[in-house]
Amino acid sequence: MTSQGGRTEEEMEDNKQEQAQQGKAAKYPCIRCKKNVGKKGVRCNTCYLWVHVECGNISNELFAILAAPAKYGATGVTWNCDSCVASSARLEARMNALEGRFQEVENRMVTNEATMADVSKRMEDVERKQSTVEKALESERERIRRERANELRERDIRRKNVILHRVDEAGEQTTNEERKEWDLNSCDNIFQALNIAWRSRDLQESG
Repeated sequence: MTSQGGRTEEEMEDNKQEQAQQGKAAKYPCIRCKKNVGKKGVRCNTCYLWVHVECGNISNELFAILAAPAKYGATGVTWNCDSCVASSARLEARMNALEGRFQEVENRMVTNEATMADVSKRMEDVERKQSTVEKALESERERIRRERANELRERDIRRKNVILHRVDEAGEQTTNEERKEWDLNSCDNIFQALNIAWRSRDLQESG
């Protein structure tokens, strides 16, 4: 019997004889025929259950290697029963499926990270544009405030003006000094027409 880490052949044989004498059930039953395994049997490296060479369809060559692996330079060689091989295959299939799912999740995470980076870049662009718009709005508000202040000053100046009908005014393209000179001359003409001995120049010089 090949124990692969179990009892020696002598111990197995002694145990078999003791079981036969005492009428007890097999201590090392074959997983196929349920009979006690004799000298030609091997133990599964996964479930640690025994099987006859004939029941496990194990060739003589493979049994010889399992029995004396060092002799054939096959140290560390093991054998697994069909059930454990099938279970291992199912487990490997599940592991591959899980690995595939993990890879899919990882790919999605990479895609999501790229999408988030793109969204972040777009948000930065929006923030820059918003800042530009806010600056433009502030500049426009300041311009409107200045124009409003100028308009109020103009209204205050006009409120103090004297309006004379049918008197020509200086053109719109004249400067303030030219307009002032025009107005003074107009006043002189009015005073002369009214025979008033007063000239605007006298007021200007006294001022």
